[in-house]
Amino acid sequence: MSLNQIASTAAPTLGGLLVATIRQGSRWCVRILLIAVGLFSVHVVATGQDRLAYIDHGNRMEGLIVVPRNKLPVTLLSFSGYFEPFGVSDSVALRLVFYLPLNSEVEIVAQDLDGQSQYRMRSKPGYSASLGWNSFGPWPTSEVLQPAKLDSDSIGILAQLRTDLIPGANQSVAPVFLYHSNAPQEIKKYLIVFRPEYTQSSFEYEVLTGPGGKLTSVEKHTTGAMPVAGKEFEITLDTSKIPEGPALLRLSGQNRNREGGIAFNIAFYHRRTLRR
Repeated sequence: MSLNQIASTAAPTLGGLLVATIRQGSRWCVRILLIAVGLFSVHVVATGQDRLAYIDHGNRMEGLIVVPRNKLPVTLLSFSGYFEPFGVSDSVALRLVFYLPLNSEVEIVAQDLDGQSQYRMRSKPGYSASLGWNSFGPWPTSEVLQPAKLDSDSIGILAQLRTDLIPGANQSVAPVFLYHSNAPQEIKKYLIVFRPEYTQSSFEYEVLTGPGGKLTSVEKHTTGAMPVAGKEFEITLDTSKIPEGPALLRLSGQNRNREGGIAFNIAFYHRRTLRR
């Protein structure tokens, strides 16, 4: 008999065992009662955990899974152009769109930003996208995000390219536009979230663009707040200053109280409009 069968038959007989225990005062009855209660509890806990397990959801793998944090100087968590809000109690079907200037295999990755919930969502291996606008979904919040009590402020999303957009970049991504009711109509800004391995004593970021790999700076900022080791850090890009085409986001910093610092380049393609 399976654990589930034992557990399911244990619950109706708990009352009888309890009566027998009280009447007979038997040591064996007490043991049987404790075993039955334990099996029933295991069944309930397992059922709750299975609902959030990292499993196949058709177009994606999604759930809670223990993923050790890497030791990279920078871990990119999110690169988005639009994120329609949703709450922890909202049951909605998420969809995302992104633009590619070429055909490429793409991995869609979502994760909790603070790393506490150990949430992950990944598109199936071999997911390919073509030149132009692409879409991914549906991604129902009711299946994992809602029971895990994660909202739009809790997660980051990436569309990672297997093809380099700019030679020498550490990572190539497509800005993601996530929605569930109203598709975005314009591109105003990009929100980037990353996690540094070490706290920085100085930090700046700039966007470089240009034809034929001859990149020039079009936007540069020095931040007042400093990235802190192991904590998510947000930066925002004003897209009105970025010409359409391939671009490079360069992150630069100096570690506090140790040699080295952030030197990380993210390649992306900026599209001026969302016309599809």
